[in-house]
Amino acid sequence: MAFNFQTRTIRNFVFVFMALTLSLSAAAVRHISSAAVNDSKLEANTIATKPKPQSQNESVRTIRVFIHPEDIYPSAVHVKPGKLRLVAENETQTDVSLIVERVTPGQSQRVAAVRTVNHAKRSPQEINLGAGEYVFYEESRPQQKGRIIVDPNDR
Repeated sequence: MAFNFQTRTIRNFVFVFMALTLSLSAAAVRHISSAAVNDSKLEANTIATKPKPQSQNESVRTIRVFIHPEDIYPSAVHVKPGKLRLVAENETQTDVSLIVERVTPGQSQRVAAVRTVNHAKRSPQEINLGAGEYVFYEESRPQQKGRIIVDPNDR
């Protein structure tokens, strides 16, 4: 009788221990997975990010432009004058060339061209923009445009 009681007790202890271990492992996996999903959602939804300090005195704002076969996003972005990092996010599965032009009455002046090579997913380039309005478009589809409004009073 004593042997059966001890065997059952040990068996119950092992069962509870294994159930608790599996439960904690599953909770840890859910926590890690949800953190990774939240980070990727945050990254995917960020078009214009706050400046990241490069040095003590310098910060650069990032603008992500998504180039799709049928459209270009965002349609407009507001930034302060100065240096910014323009990232062409290629969603076309071909090479793209993102053109940035300053809008002035009667003419446009090319400021930058951000190109992907070998069907790359993204291509960054740092540029300096003064106050004013700029348009951006994919070189092969100039009718699909977005705007960058550079305003010294922008937050």
